[in-house]
Amino acid sequence: MGCVRWAFFCLLVFCGGWAAGQTAPVRLFSPALLDSASRPTHSPEASIGLQLDGAAFAAVRADRPDHLVVEIPGWEGTSVTLVLDRFEAWSPSLEIGRTGRDGFRQEPYRPSLLAYRVRSPGASGTLILFDDRATGTFRIRGEQIELAPVRAGLHALFRVADANHGATFSCATEAAGDDIVRRPGLRYSGACGRRRVR
Repeated sequence: MGCVRWAFFCLLVFCGGWAAGQTAPVRLFSPALLDSASRPTHSPEASIGLQLDGAAFAAVRADRPDHLVVEIPGWEGTSVTLVLDRFEAWSPSLEIGRTGRDGFRQEPYRPSLLAYRVRSPGASGTLILFDDRATGTFRIRGEQIELAPVRAGLHALFRVADANHGATFSCATEAAGDDIVRRPGLRYSGACGRRRVR
């Protein structure tokens, strides 16, 4: 955990001078508690709860600034300042086709999301602002960090290495045993698979 705190501190120091010439940092989030059901990590200290500031979020979405400086709360009271540039995550000529009562029609598609690229020294990644939530992935001094919504207004900031994806794998071929249709020319092992034998 010390590496993450150090990375946030270094990024704050490095970006502080750079961001001084930029607009004042926007605080889209404030620290919040994450209950165990909302926590995307194995341990409580590995993730930070962030409550979305609805007014600040709505202002950014309405203004759609080309350049944005965002301050995000970090571990143990630190924060990170990210300098961001807006980019279009789709082609301006993107069109969709719709079929309705009036038949087929093709029209330009303009997603309402805002996409920002991190341009802070020592950091990379993207921050995406949807209508009601934000999501992001950042690489800061070698650490891969995710920002993810967990429920209305509540987000989590965590290192990907600490993520508890809850994914388990079970082949279930042992339990299926008798239900497997055995075909000639295939040899079945006790593991999760079969191999063709010629």
